Amino acid sequence: MLSLVASLGLSVYANSLQSKSYDDQLHLAASMPNEKEQVKAYFEAMKLNPQKVDAYEGLLNNCFLKDGNFSQDEVDKMTEFLGYRSKNGGDTIESQLKKNQEAYDQFAYDMGLRLFFYYYGEEGNKQLSQPWFDIAKKK
Repeated sequence: MLSLVASLGLSVYANSLQSKSYDDQLHLAASMPNEKEQVKAYFEAMKLNPQKVDAYEGLLNNCFLKDGNFSQDEVDKMTEFLGYRSKNGGDTIESQLKKNQEAYDQFAYDMGLRLFFYYYGEEGNKQLSQPWFDIAKKK
């Protein structure tokens, strides 16, 4: 019984540290002097807590859309991040985000909007945005 209580206590403590580290990483990303370092910090936050949407939104809004354009390189980088697996071979970041269905739906909708309106400047890209809109409307 004592080991169960100790185990539960350690789990709560670990979650608390992870949440603090995640928030610290978001603050670090926002304070970085250049975009490359911001992107790296947001990615680190995603890895710390893939089920929270703040890092994804920060990356989109504060880095990728800062110039009003969602370039092919930026789309590729987001795809790379979503497909990232930790060294232990677990789920992808996107699969982990899906476990928080509300956050995933919001992210999918936001990605769809960004691709529709910002991809290649003001022209948008309906073909790239459609799969994200399809995810968002399934809720």
